[in-house]
Amino acid sequence: MYQITPRLYFFGGSTIITIINIVISIFNIKWNNMYLYIGIIYVFIQSICTFAVSEILLKTLLVIFHKPEKIKSAKTIEDSSFIINYNLKAADTNSIDECFQNMYNAFIGNITKNSIAVIVSVTVNSDLQKYEESLLKTFRQKIYYHLYKNQQKYKLKNNQIFICKQISENFILIRRKSNILKKCGQYQDLITFTLGYNNSYTYTCKELYQNKVRNRDAFFEYNIDLDKIFNKKYDYTMILDSDTQVPKNAIINLVQIAMVNPNYVIYQPKIEFYNISTIFQKIQVLWQKYSNISYKYTSSYIEHSSFFGKGLIHNQRYFEKCIGPSDNPIEYVPIDALSHDTFEAMAGSVLYIPNITLEETLPKTYISWNIRELRWNIGELIVARHIYSKLLCRIKSASNTRAKYNLSFAQSYFALASFRVIIMRPILLLFIILNAFVPMIYPYLPIIYMLIIVLIIPNLVLFKCKNIYEIIIIIFTLTIHITPEPLIGTIRLIQSCYKLLINNIKWTPSDKIEQIINKKGIWYYSFKNLGLYSAISIVLFYFIYNNENSSIFSDTNYTNYTNYTNYTNYTNIFEQIVNITDKSRNVSNYVLYDPRFSDNIGSSFFLATIIFLPFYSSLSGHNYITNKNVNKISIKTITVRQ
Repeated sequence: MYQITPRLYFFGGSTIITIINIVISIFNIKWNNMYLYIGIIYVFIQSICTFAVSEILLKTLLVIFHKPEKIKSAKTIEDSSFIINYNLKAADTNSIDECFQNMYNAFIGNITKNSIAVIVSVTVNSDLQKYEESLLKTFRQKIYYHLYKNQQKYKLKNNQIFICKQISENFILIRRKSNILKKCGQYQDLITFTLGYNNSYTYTCKELYQNKVRNRDAFFEYNIDLDKIFNKKYDYTMILDSDTQVPKNAIINLVQIAMVNPNYVIYQPKIEFYNISTIFQKIQVLWQKYSNISYKYTSSYIEHSSFFGKGLIHNQRYFEKCIGPSDNPIEYVPIDALSHDTFEAMAGSVLYIPNITLEETLPKTYISWNIRELRWNIGELIVARHIYSKLLCRIKSASNTRAKYNLSFAQSYFALASFRVIIMRPILLLFIILNAFVPMIYPYLPIIYMLIIVLIIPNLVLFKCKNIYEIIIIIFTLTIHITPEPLIGTIRLIQSCYKLLINNIKWTPSDKIEQIINKKGIWYYSFKNLGLYSAISIVLFYFIYNNENSSIFSDTNYTNYTNYTNYTNYTNIFEQIVNITDKSRNVSNYVLYDPRFSDNIGSSFFLATIIFLPFYSSLSGHNYITNKNVNKISIKTITVRQ
């Protein structure tokens, strides 16, 4: 295992597993009961699906055979300096409260002599801007009183009042003037500003960016606090979202790791979740718990990681890889990027650090999760379009980037991970459809194989007696969640392509989506968004299993009924559609599989799951915790108002 390169391991391993499955399929298919070309198409599509899902099995096997190296860490932070950066675009006061409270906790829990906390705001509403400014004063006072009360803890010996005042004023708020690159642009401007650049110079080429071009202007609106960060050359910046919570000493520990691992640009902590209130969120927590283990071994083996948009950045190395100086801007992240973190992980090496955790919030319902996935799909399509510009028709005059993306295996593996998933969904849908019309000796085999590779083995590898109930819950809920994805994901992909084509990309904040859902309830929105899929599945179920004219490939005359399987003589209908001349076979003896009496449960289970998907969405979107638990959880997000 240790001597096999990641490229050979994943490509070679997937190839071997695919060949084995092809051989099994060849002997499992009843070739005499179908046309040869239909069987060949089926085996080809099945091979693609097998090759793709084999990656899940191979990643799981790393948990058994690969031993991650221990990540080294410095004993002290020494004179290293860092910025705690929260990026805010507020739609209401609640999001402002949450952001300020989270930055307060992060700042108090990671204070050093060279640390500073900076909120970069792009809030547009003037009333919300005033609210942010009033809240800044409130939290500075709160920091001052906290430090003064805990002088011994923070070793404040002389001039306590002055020191407490000085530290509290290192909690600052600045306003960015531009909206280019959105969140990514917020901290790119911050990093560039701290390195001594006062005015913007990136993404200002009108010939390249056309109507998206950025004006040459100051990065931020004038603020006396800007003097605290301009040209201060901070070593690191901790990038965080407004809903991200940082445990005590987490940033300090990250910096200590970064100090003795200088070959990396980004240091990515593990992500976990908080404020769990619905059944759907609880299920996602279980999924994440076990996927984090697999990801730990995979990233260690490949010696690279994705960037999740929240992590520690080495400012100078990031500047050299992604931004560039004013006389030679690099602008590695395309101006139209939604998944900016994918490009940043492509630009430089990323170290995954599983023993340090950040916490963020989750979508509360399947509906809000599905809406988020739609936006992420658009982002991943943009990533793929830039990497495979010729294949996906990215024209030079509208390239939206000056960079060329020549990636190593490690970079491309993580950069295209999500893209591979969304592209596989329509292929899996085609496989499911074909599976209903292919007669087999053991018709259960394809669906059983998929379940074993995707669900059972990955979870059983992590099996322990004490978590048997968790494993059962994970397998059951993942089955319900994943089974409809070939259809739902295909529709989502079509929507993403359409929005990308007409350039209609709008982003609604997650909390606003939750508020909309709460107005009429989860039952209403579940059936509104998923009811059509359920209705179509019911019709197909009836059409396939109860209608005598169900077979789209056959005539209305059926013969040779059996208890489970029905075959029909091939008629002139197919001969008119496909002109096949095969002297070695008697065409009149061709028969085609009729799915009405199929004992292959794959298609049946697929349709049944979609039928009940609105009910799953509705039930899982309800709260599961007691009032006592709600109070316990909400302690983490206490708001402070003026």
